[in-house]
Amino acid sequence: MDKTKVALLTFAEHRDDFYFKRRSLVEKHSRQVRELLSRHVDIFAFDEPIRSLEKVREACAAVRKTVCDCVVFNIPIWVAPNLTAVAAKLLQLPIVLLANTELETSSLPGMLGCGAALDQVGIAHRRLWGNLDDQEFLKKLWAFFAAARAVNRLRGMRYGMFGGRSLGIYSAVFDASQWLSLFGIDAEHMDQVEIIRRAEKQPTQEVKSLARWLFEQGLVTEFNDTLFTEEHLQKQIRSYLATREIVAENKFAFISIKCQPELSNGYCLQCLNCALLNDPYDHNGLKSPLPCACEADSDGALTMILLNKISGGKPTALMDIRGILPEEGILLLNNCGSLPSFFAGRSINAADNLQKIKMVPHVFGEAGGGSIQFTCAPGPLTLVRFCRKGGHYRLVVTGGEVISGREDLLRSSTTCWPHAVVKTEINLKKFISEYSSNHIHAVPGDYRQELVIAGRLLGIETHLYNGGESHIEVE
Repeated sequence: MDKTKVALLTFAEHRDDFYFKRRSLVEKHSRQVRELLSRHVDIFAFDEPIRSLEKVREACAAVRKTVCDCVVFNIPIWVAPNLTAVAAKLLQLPIVLLANTELETSSLPGMLGCGAALDQVGIAHRRLWGNLDDQEFLKKLWAFFAAARAVNRLRGMRYGMFGGRSLGIYSAVFDASQWLSLFGIDAEHMDQVEIIRRAEKQPTQEVKSLARWLFEQGLVTEFNDTLFTEEHLQKQIRSYLATREIVAENKFAFISIKCQPELSNGYCLQCLNCALLNDPYDHNGLKSPLPCACEADSDGALTMILLNKISGGKPTALMDIRGILPEEGILLLNNCGSLPSFFAGRSINAADNLQKIKMVPHVFGEAGGGSIQFTCAPGPLTLVRFCRKGGHYRLVVTGGEVISGREDLLRSSTTCWPHAVVKTEINLKKFISEYSSNHIHAVPGDYRQELVIAGRLLGIETHLYNGGESHIEVE
């Protein structure tokens, strides 16, 4: 993945007498910030301190030519707040205000004045005050860069939805105009028949090549004589090859597939298709995961693309909340037959994951096809969802630790489906009483802080469940 592109603009006092008394401080702190950022991100730094509206316009014109993901407003001394407010309006990029802790600089009041100006005109931003050798301060800065990059790169993306609402799930539908307004994302509807049409045209050799690769990596299949045979597996493989082809032609950044009931009853189940799209590899080698939500869950797909970008390109997943054990702090998650194989071993090596997986007969789908059966590997997991209430979006963020050894829970669930048993510290009864979907979305690792920042940058109410309470602060 290419580096985050960051613009660095240093602002300084507009009054000459005050500025020249503190010029050495400006030069020192500007140099330190620039050296730090250049070691971690791809930066464009405007060459001189910005002290007038004329310089604001000049600097912003230069930044626009570089196509940056976000901008750092470095405030080493007191700054006239109007300068940063105008720059923010001109740039329309995610902004972090950076201030130092030296009392002689008046950097903190400068940041507060600039932040207040941005608040007054309704511009979302992040404020960071601290020392550049403080690791906690730096973690917050890197989290901002990850969130800003993700939010900025949503703009101009194209989403593909195959089919319409599935199983009457209202929370899976979306408003294309609202998406364009809030996220800058364009949406295109594709009929599912296109998957069938393209699937039947896929070269037999390509189908055999992918099947052979799956078996070579260790995938086990439990065929039967009815609804999961080698022919069904070939249709599932054809569906993946067809969808991949459609995605490439239409330049879709992320998609969703309805599947039930038209494809699950009329052609084949799409479980393997969704899993392979979300995985970081296939028979052609390593690839970028393509976020794909089943049951045509558009808000789910939106959540997954945000997770994918914030995590630096990791595979993401859609799961159902199957059950909770509040006294034990356990959240049982599963999917109706599809999950990226990556979650089985958390390895970039396909064999490490696929050898832990079986494809087994499904419990539904008149057309047939296999379900992907495994239990997610232990480790930290971030859980997120874009939810809507009264037409307004909110971002729900939580997480926990995937644990092993709870076969008793798996036996009580639908055994042919992929599962995750998540140990969490949140108040599960409170969470379930407030959460607005049956689906939730996952990425390996802990990205809660980045996601809360992303919610703020998007101007969306953000709920962080982190130890029993729902709040929006991450400090």
